[in-house]
Amino acid sequence: ALLHIGRRVSWLFVTLCSFTTYALSHNIGGSVFSGAVIRYRAYGTRGLTGQEVGVLVAVCWITFVLSTILAAGLVLVFEPQIIDRFSGIAHHGLSEAAGIAMLVLVAAYIFGSWLHLRPLKIGSFQLHYPALPIVARQLLIGPIELLAAAAIIFFALPEMHNPGYFVVLGVFLVSFSVAQISHAPGGLGVFEVVFLAGLSDMDPVGVLAALLVFRLFYLIIPLFLGLGIVLFFERSQFSRKES
Repeated sequence: ALLHIGRRVSWLFVTLCSFTTYALSHNIGGSVFSGAVIRYRAYGTRGLTGQEVGVLVAVCWITFVLSTILAAGLVLVFEPQIIDRFSGIAHHGLSEAAGIAMLVLVAAYIFGSWLHLRPLKIGSFQLHYPALPIVARQLLIGPIELLAAAAIIFFALPEMHNPGYFVVLGVFLVSFSVAQISHAPGGLGVFEVVFLAGLSDMDPVGVLAALLVFRLFYLIIPLFLGLGIVLFFERSQFSRKES
């Protein structure tokens, strides 16, 4: 996102800011808005304007959505029966068609970047298509994050009736997306209910235990680390003002 807007910020600052933003926003809820506030506060100290932070937030949000669409499209094409776990009715043809449509949408985004299509304009706000090298980064970094998050649950699940990583990934994508849309703090309750529905053939106690492990490593530990980073950052800013 910073490459897209042509701004240089130290790698360490970007790493800590990104980690803290996701750690706090995923736990607070309303990740787009809460994340925007945190990024505005952090990057404002590095000279970024409000509009530049807005573009940065938009690129990060588009990366997450694009990555989810790409991963979900692949799951629906290669595991079309995944939809049966939520509907109870076989819709394999429809699942494959939906998966192909998702992959075509991702391809259209790449094609739009290649053609340098006109930017999206909302008042004075403009969002240009990222250059192809940046799009390549989006389609690499975003899916890896989702694959790694789903892997936490997969390896924590009991072996008995374990449907395999690809199915767990599909259920995770549905559960995580619904939890994000709900804007519930940490998706608490929403994420678990949808996940249990997707893995109804497994022991619910074992599934809940795996989800607790996921929350520990993906939400709780990052939350405490993020709060520590925020306190250190605000203290350093206060010391600078005093001096």
